[in-house]
Amino acid sequence: MDYDVLGRVKSSRHRSRIIESLSKSPKTPKELAEQTGLNISNLSNYLSDLGRMGLVVCLNDKLKKGRIYTLTDSGKKVHRSLTNGTI
Repeated sequence: MDYDVLGRVKSSRHRSRIIESLSKSPKTPKELAEQTGLNISNLSNYLSDLGRMGLVVCLNDKLKKGRIYTLTDSGKKVHRSLTNGTI
């Protein structure tokens, strides 16, 4: 596990909320915004950031609307570390 990535997620309540929400099921940005309380523009920035870290991936990135995001295997490992408190 990349501890720099884990540290960046742990240091941000918003990133942690997004990871937690996506751990349950793939979601659209609108669904994520409703669950996390973030506005869409901030959420978009966080999703891009989490994507660059290799934690989140868009399943249908050719669409402009209705994109669906999910956790990668690395994202699932980070989620387990967040919920279990283990590294």
